[in-house]
Amino acid sequence: GGTLSLGANITTTAGNILFNSLAINLTGAVSLKSQGDVNLNKVNGAENLTMETTGPITLASVGQTIPLNTVTVNNSSGLNSFNFSAANVVLADTTGSIRFINTVITNTLITATKAYYLEFSGTTVLSGAPVFLNTGNGNFSVRLSGTTSLPNGATITGNAVNEVYLSGTIVSGGAFNIGVSGNTGSIIIADGTQLIL
Repeated sequence: GGTLSLGANITTTAGNILFNSLAINLTGAVSLKSQGDVNLNKVNGAENLTMETTGPITLASVGQTIPLNTVTVNNSSGLNSFNFSAANVVLADTTGSIRFINTVITNTLITATKAYYLEFSGTTVLSGAPVFLNTGNGNFSVRLSGTTSLPNGATITGNAVNEVYLSGTIVSGGAFNIGVSGNTGSIIIADGTQLIL
């Protein structure tokens, strides 16, 4: 238990960065670089958090008391996030899947033309008309399930190999575009899906 006030960078040349039970209060911009797992239990503070690792990232609770400013993932072998709130998210690269459950992004979501799979489930709010550029890693490029709110709309570019999967309820306050000219990838809309556009 306990709380750590953190405003400095942490870099490990071998091993993990694990805060499995300790809560973190960000007091400045923080960069976490690891050659193993990165596990964060609770993180709060209106600051920037950047993560880069060759291993997986697990975020149990982010910004539930004080939302973070910008959260950046420069690399990982996969990310699992539960209960997440931040103004901005940058997903530069990963070699696996990125999964968010119960997510609020109030300003911008920036993706990259990289071969990672991106999933949002639970209750999701993605503001700023995000463009999903990621190309997937085997089966799907983007999956939206649960209840997804897109106040300003969104664009999923898709690709010729991986599928876009939509389910649950999707509410868009702006243009909701899927696919680009010449794209031959599949778009799956599950039975019972509500699209409110």
